[in-house]
Amino acid sequence: MKKKRTELGYREMLLIADLYDLRYITTDQANEHYYKKEDGTNARMDWTYRKLNLLVKEGLLDTVLFPMNLRYKKLYYLTDAGIDKALDLRDEDLFRLDLEGNLRELYRTAAENLLDEKAIRHQLFLNEIYFALLETLGRGKFEWKDTAKSIIEFQNTKIMPDAAVKVGFLSYLIEADNGTYSAKRLKQRMKAYNKFLEKSKELDEEYAVLFICNTENRKNKDKRIDSIIDVATAEIPVCAEGIDFYVMSLENFKSSFYEYIYEVDIEGEKSRNEIIAERIANQMNKKYETEYEYQTLYGSGTASTAIVDESHTYTIEDLTLGNIKNYQRFREAVKISRYGQVTPIAIVANEERAKIEAEKLSYTPSALFYTLDREKIIGVLPDEVIERNLK
Repeated sequence: MKKKRTELGYREMLLIADLYDLRYITTDQANEHYYKKEDGTNARMDWTYRKLNLLVKEGLLDTVLFPMNLRYKKLYYLTDAGIDKALDLRDEDLFRLDLEGNLRELYRTAAENLLDEKAIRHQLFLNEIYFALLETLGRGKFEWKDTAKSIIEFQNTKIMPDAAVKVGFLSYLIEADNGTYSAKRLKQRMKAYNKFLEKSKELDEEYAVLFICNTENRKNKDKRIDSIIDVATAEIPVCAEGIDFYVMSLENFKSSFYEYIYEVDIEGEKSRNEIIAERIANQMNKKYETEYEYQTLYGSGTASTAIVDESHTYTIEDLTLGNIKNYQRFREAVKISRYGQVTPIAIVANEERAKIEAEKLSYTPSALFYTLDREKIIGVLPDEVIERNLK
């Protein structure tokens, strides 16, 4: 028997339930994330286009043309009837997306759900972060909160991230960077996060920050990320105490979130810091320690992982994920290293990244770099790269 026109399929119900928070969706996004076939391949675009247009005819969706990549693309958004349907669906266990509270308390009409052109671009990038989490964790494994539901106020301190994701007991505050932050605004933003994260230690909730950058159309993808890392390293000193604040590209987030950010919070899983520290320690016939506090005649600090050899300490920090905590701890170890009691080792993606980091430190010869692509430790000087053996 043919379906009645008012009967929605499972995929359409998922799309409508999500779209209340996502606000807009392109045909490409719908095709990739809602119309995959059983073998994992995407449905034909004309099939997806036809399905979306049926929802338009049913009065659940409407469309707007939006300039993207020198041409106009059709975006779909919920009508008032579509919003009402989305809220009904989200009240059902099968489509439960809101683990806490009543979504209707923050009810938005279709008109209130619309955004201006600049905000639409930002929202479409934010949607990609949501879809990455959906692919990585699976539906029902996390709670996604849009901007309106992510606002946190505590002791005269207010923070309003672009979105928040709750996975288990940990809440990730998300900043989606489209490259529009000015240097002044970026500095103010980081100061606000430092103030909030300092006070958040008094809350029952545990927080981490994901500052994800859109580098799709940038020639030098690392430059924007490096500049944000530099500002955050200077303006969020509270991270050095152990708070995770990641600055990364969307590509790095997609490839690294589950294995190197989320999964290490599961009991028994090791971070990349620990894996590499263990590898180096075995070569030295030594043991490594995590969250190691060291003190010398010339200063003190905390290392994410460290190998202690008699009176000498090798600190190991993973810089590949843009974790500000690790950058700050590495920089602090570098300051002390000139006196010979501490050797800081930074984990970087490749030799080129080692050169960039070394240049920021004025090529401090006592700082070493472990390159993931060649799995070796090197020292970087202005005119040469030297392999180092710690045995």
